[in-house]
Amino acid sequence: MERLYFRFAGAILALGLSALSATAGMALDPFAMPVDEARRPLRIAVSTGLEFAPVATGPAGGDANLDAHSGEQRAGGDAVTLGGYAFRGEVTIEGEPGQSICVDMPRIIELSSPEGATARVVKIASTLGPALRLGIDGRLVLKFCARLEIDGGLDGNFRGRVPVTAEYQ
Repeated sequence: MERLYFRFAGAILALGLSALSATAGMALDPFAMPVDEARRPLRIAVSTGLEFAPVATGPAGGDANLDAHSGEQRAGGDAVTLGGYAFRGEVTIEGEPGQSICVDMPRIIELSSPEGATARVVKIASTLGPALRLGIDGRLVLKFCARLEIDGGLDGNFRGRVPVTAEYQ
């Protein structure tokens, strides 16, 4: 399992990656391989880390939304973006060309700081739909975004893990 790091408003998330391969072939799929034929193992690599620009919150707290399509960050509630760059995450999955795959990412990640404070990353979503298929080159690029929820009065460096798994269908 690889560990890669993403930043969230001064927070760092480690990304846990794993690739699983199914052994069953897929009926009626023109790209399907017979059960006895081995497929190339799936490989997951982070191309770009998910990073929120610094955010400040008032007593009521707020959130920072990062759009997967545009990469733009918007602050909500009692929060303001302090400038800097925000980047949507990008993961490249490589495997057997034309094969259908399933990618799983959590919807909520709890972050914690060394001082014991917590924040949440919620609504982790990608730009792709539910039916994913590797291209003719055996690659699929998955861009994703999330929303960082911050309670009022929190500051510091927050850490957490984002597990990403992929498997053949």
